[in-house]
Amino acid sequence: MVLGQQRYAGRQVPAEVDIAPLTGQNDIAAVARLYGAALNEEPWPADWPDFAGFDAGGVFLARDRGELVGFVVSFVRPQRPDQGYISVVATAPSYRRRGIATALIHSAVERLWRRGCQEVMIDVAAQNLPARGAYEQCGFRVAQELVCEEEEAGQ
Repeated sequence: MVLGQQRYAGRQVPAEVDIAPLTGQNDIAAVARLYGAALNEEPWPADWPDFAGFDAGGVFLARDRGELVGFVVSFVRPQRPDQGYISVVATAPSYRRRGIATALIHSAVERLWRRGCQEVMIDVAAQNLPARGAYEQCGFRVAQELVCEEEEAGQ
């Protein structure tokens, strides 16, 4: 999905949730754990910030009274400095449908605009309707549909 600057809808943050950038080692470990819990996958390894393309300034956290309840990871594509990319948006299951993912996405998008990006890309599985709906509410639109090898094998 893609978002162009002209389609950007602005930022709305739920009153009880604070959105702030990643700040240190404790945040890194908490993000790794929440990734696993939110996406029903193995937690990220502790060295996830060492992954290629990592930009600490593009990671925003959502906290409710100090508890990490969501995060977003974004960066400017090295091969396309006019294009930003949101690689992960995750919200704790008990905090979904409260606008937290939307607020996180807006934080990342605002930073990417400030860094000179003209558009922001995000990938989402076609069957992930809740995520697609959230992205569309933020102004994203489908730019291209791809078939993954896993999908082809299942058909």
